[in-house]
Amino acid sequence: MELCRYLFERFKEAGVRHVFGLPGDFVLPLFRALEEEPGIEPVILTHEPAVGYAADAYARVQGLGVAAVTYGAGAGGQGHNPDRCDHSPRCLLNSDAAPWRRRSPSCEQITPVKENPC
Repeated sequence: MELCRYLFERFKEAGVRHVFGLPGDFVLPLFRALEEEPGIEPVILTHEPAVGYAADAYARVQGLGVAAVTYGAGAGGQGHNPDRCDHSPRCLLNSDAAPWRRRSPSCEQITPVKENPC
């Protein structure tokens, strides 16, 4: 089973019916798969912080919010702030740059932040 299909099934089990995102370069395959997934609707936004805030609001109402963005500025600037102690469960899906596209060896994959650091 493809990883994205596995994730989509787990999201549905958790009650997720919408994934908020801003499609971009390396995360486009995830959005293509999401468009074909029955039971989960992609909600496309045009500003990275809006993606994080929408996922946060959804989590407060539905129980779990999912944000999907590309790597780099997309993942870093989308309102998913690990320093906030708001107790809203969110999942951040993001892509990693292909090795040949990385600017330097110091570029690392951005991993999901630990929730509720307080």
